[in-house]
Parts: sequence; structure tokens; C-alpha cells
Amino acid sequence: MKKIFLIIMLFALSAFADEMCVVTFKIKQSTFTLSISEHIKNEANKQFLQIPVDCDFYNTLSIGQELHNEFKVGSFIFNGDFSRLKITVENKQKVIKEK
Repeated sequence: MKKIFLIIMLFALSAFADEMCVVTFKIKQSTFTLSISEHIKNEANKQFLQIPVDCDFYNTLSIGQELHNEFKVGSFIFNGDFSRLKITVENKQKVIKEK
């Protein structure tokens, strides 16, 4: 419920701005394994998420920049998986409203 409220608030705030900054994030899991099927599964399950962000934050980002790339300790402890979650900036877009 909190996530839905946050998304609604972001869109509501962007309605009053002259320009809107949108960033596309790529979220992908990487697994350290020799199994080709695991690598194919990781590639097939990657997600792209477009989020309106503050334009000051937008200006600090660059395409290809890694925002998160950490070892998943819980997966290792409970499943024995050597994997990590990687979040990168895939695309940036500024939308200027017509007056």
C-alpha cells in the first residue's frame, strides 16, 4: 500500500512541474554458476522500471551507472546460491510540458 501511495504522490507532484524527469532502471539478477539455463533465466527475468524522479537527482545519474550491485547473503545462506542483484540506469528522459 505504501508503494502505491508513493507512486501516486510522485505523479501528482510531477503534474505541477514544468518539466518531468523520468529514469528507466534495469533490475537483473546475476548468478555465479556454469549452468547455462540459470543465465538464460536471469536474462529472461530482468525487469525495466520507469520512475519519475526529482530533476536534481536525475542530473546526477548517467546511463549505465550502477546504483546497486551487492551479493545476496540470504540466498547464499538458505539456498547456497552465489548471486547478486544489479540495478543500473538504462535510460534517462526529460519531458517538457507544453504551455
